[in-house]
Amino acid sequence: MTRLVSRTEIAEVLGVSTRTVRRLVAVGVLLEGTHYLRVGQQVRFRADRVLGTLAAGRQVQHAARAAVSDAILADLE
Repeated sequence: MTRLVSRTEIAEVLGVSTRTVRRLVAVGVLLEGTHYLRVGQQVRFRADRVLGTLAAGRQVQHAARAAVSDAILADLE
């Protein structure tokens, strides 16, 4: 079973701010259904899938480079 975590928890695991997590969702790096679910008005992230995506080598940065500001990229490093 996949563990669902809050935005705050996934931000802590990734070592970024919750604002960065919101931006990753907004630009489509983290996708609804794949990386997170809406439970009522709350958003819950699938920790294993988020970590798997980011662990796949720096693909996330390359795919999102055009849409994500330099400040966000600095947060990911």
